[in-house]
Amino acid sequence: MQLDTSGRTPQIPIDLSVPSAVVWRTSSAEIIDTRTMPQFQLQAADVGAQRRVKEILPPHEHHATLATGAPNDLPVGGLLDVARTAPQRMFPGIGATGWVPPDPTLAVGPNHIVTTVNMAIAFYAKDGVLEYSNALNDTGDPGFFETVGAGGFTFDPKCFYDHLAQRFVVVAPEVYGDTEAWITIAVSDDSNPHGVWYKYRTDAVITVGATTFWWDYPGFGYDADAYYVTANLFGLNQGGWGGVGFRIFDKTPMLNGDPVSFATLRDGSAASVQVAQHFGANAAPLFVSVASNSSLRVHALRNPLTAPALVSTTVSVPSFNGPTAAPASGGNTVSLVDWRIMNAHWRDGELYACHNINNGARNVARWYQLSTGDWPDSGAVAFVQSGEVLAGAGVHTWFPAVYSNQYGEVGMVVGASSDTDRISVNVTGRTAADPPGTMGALTEVKLASVDGGDRWGDYYDIAIDPTDDRTFWVIGEYPATGGWKTWITSFQVTDGSTPTPADDDFGAVAAGESTTIDVLANDVHTGGLAFDISAFDAISANGGSVTLSVGTGPGGRDELTYTAPAGFTGQDSFSYTVQDTGGGSASAVVSGDVIDPADFRTPENPGNDVPGFDATYYLLFSPTALPNFDNAQAFASEIVPQVNYPASAGTFAGSGRSNDLGAVFEGFITVPADDVYTFYLTSDDGSRLLIGPTVVVDNDGLHGMTEATGGIGLRAGTHALRIEFFEATGDAGLIAEISGGAM
Repeated sequence: MQLDTSGRTPQIPIDLSVPSAVVWRTSSAEIIDTRTMPQFQLQAADVGAQRRVKEILPPHEHHATLATGAPNDLPVGGLLDVARTAPQRMFPGIGATGWVPPDPTLAVGPNHIVTTVNMAIAFYAKDGVLEYSNALNDTGDPGFFETVGAGGFTFDPKCFYDHLAQRFVVVAPEVYGDTEAWITIAVSDDSNPHGVWYKYRTDAVITVGATTFWWDYPGFGYDADAYYVTANLFGLNQGGWGGVGFRIFDKTPMLNGDPVSFATLRDGSAASVQVAQHFGANAAPLFVSVASNSSLRVHALRNPLTAPALVSTTVSVPSFNGPTAAPASGGNTVSLVDWRIMNAHWRDGELYACHNINNGARNVARWYQLSTGDWPDSGAVAFVQSGEVLAGAGVHTWFPAVYSNQYGEVGMVVGASSDTDRISVNVTGRTAADPPGTMGALTEVKLASVDGGDRWGDYYDIAIDPTDDRTFWVIGEYPATGGWKTWITSFQVTDGSTPTPADDDFGAVAAGESTTIDVLANDVHTGGLAFDISAFDAISANGGSVTLSVGTGPGGRDELTYTAPAGFTGQDSFSYTVQDTGGGSASAVVSGDVIDPADFRTPENPGNDVPGFDATYYLLFSPTALPNFDNAQAFASEIVPQVNYPASAGTFAGSGRSNDLGAVFEGFITVPADDVYTFYLTSDDGSRLLIGPTVVVDNDGLHGMTEATGGIGLRAGTHALRIEFFEATGDAGLIAEISGGAM
């Protein structure tokens, strides 16, 4: 089946029949503002049968054979026995859209994550709160690319954050019938994806002799000069193979929404070329593909903005075989496409790339580091190191993506599965001091709760956080009930020798009163060493006092006692330091609110309050954070005596649902005396507790059964209480408790 193209304006093909031809075109921008669109357009629905993108595309089989290269004895490494990754944020991305495979990518800015899949886009805050979602094609209201003319098939999307220009950039090819193909690209007007985008829809029908071609499986990258798109060229008006198309967008006018000049050229002998995302002063933009079973081909574009010319060289790498289908639990298999390069990244003369291979025993993800020096201006590209993600016995690893940071650390994301293991998303990494070719043991960040497999990928993605040029962010696919889902994770590479204390919140304390804080309760050590409090601020930022409470914590560990300053109201804080048995140390901050008893909240004292809480249940779609329940769809309600639901895989409370739901509990609570009361909210997933309009406990986000606390000064009497809750997938639970005032 192909999409209808009736009524569309015929395109003028770009003639690249001459092998060295370069054709220039121009395109004007369509300027749109996402803030004028409905902000959440991906709706909860049973997507039913998943539709394969391949079913809509024109025929595009390229029966490539992995060329046999010269044998070599270059070394290839594996995994260390210790992990090198410390995961941080973790939350689900876009769920099943009805298209298979999802092709997930992500872009990381200062405060936001942009992610794309077939055929949707979403913006998240870095804490996982979904802020915007939309279709990429014309099924939105309007769709993200619809305003620039996109039709119903914007496939294989990719995105990145240009750290040099501080912009988000999104691309999606289009193809319709046997006459129409486009490359559609959008650039944000600043580092915030909300607001203005400059969108360009550029002709992409290529002519070589009597055959026209369309673009498939794009590469997408950038440097200081331009944005670059590559893709495999398949026959449009008839069958055929045209090699790889290269498109160069001069990015300077695109940053202002001005008309852009773009060049198109072709390498008829290449296949599946990936574009590097460049960090540093590169001599030319670089690209990577597989040349043979023992070599990679590195391409460069000389003079990309004036007289583009392709040059290339080959580099020997350890020999490999092409991958086969990977086994997964339940008798499933995972399609690994082939041996093509999955992504490429360049930083200060070092080029990184990775792909799926078979090492003779199983499918594994393999990565490379090449030194480019001043090539193509002078010198040669040299092999530095290579490694394979060799997980446990019988475990296959696949669909890798690799990146480096300013410290010479390298991060990767990979999928993994075996005959008995469900599909999982994993991360690994290496420090600059690790042995050549090695990475740390895999850290699993998401394990599927159901069996799955079949058509997969076509790629995972990785990016670096521009705020610190240290933290890696990744996205991967995993199976779920009703289709695929995506998982977003951030992590840092660590040598395992440093404790990791977490900031604490002591809640609220009345001026002049004291509270004891178990600051070590949420501190960890990635290397497993013991640690304790070694130092702390004796005087807080606003004049409170801090003392060591020896042995009063669980298991006899030390705690800290904070006494709020008299005559002060507002937020106060102090820091403390932990030290491990090896001498490693790190610090964290403890903060909270000091309340004047004169400001204690006055109760409503309604007089006719009924015991129990009004519970209302809402249908949500792949939630990652608490929604605005005023805009949510309620489907059931009841009265409950208390909010006490331990974690369970069954239905939550009286909702009749176990996943993708929200709940609001409203009622009153009576306190016996004027005091600062501490509320405890334990939930899986997110929750929030309010007294009147005041948020007292914020336990939002995706997580297991986790406790959060908060304090508020209350006068004796009956106060309005509201608890909000959401559950995505897995176990669900919610428990609310209170202490203080002799309760």
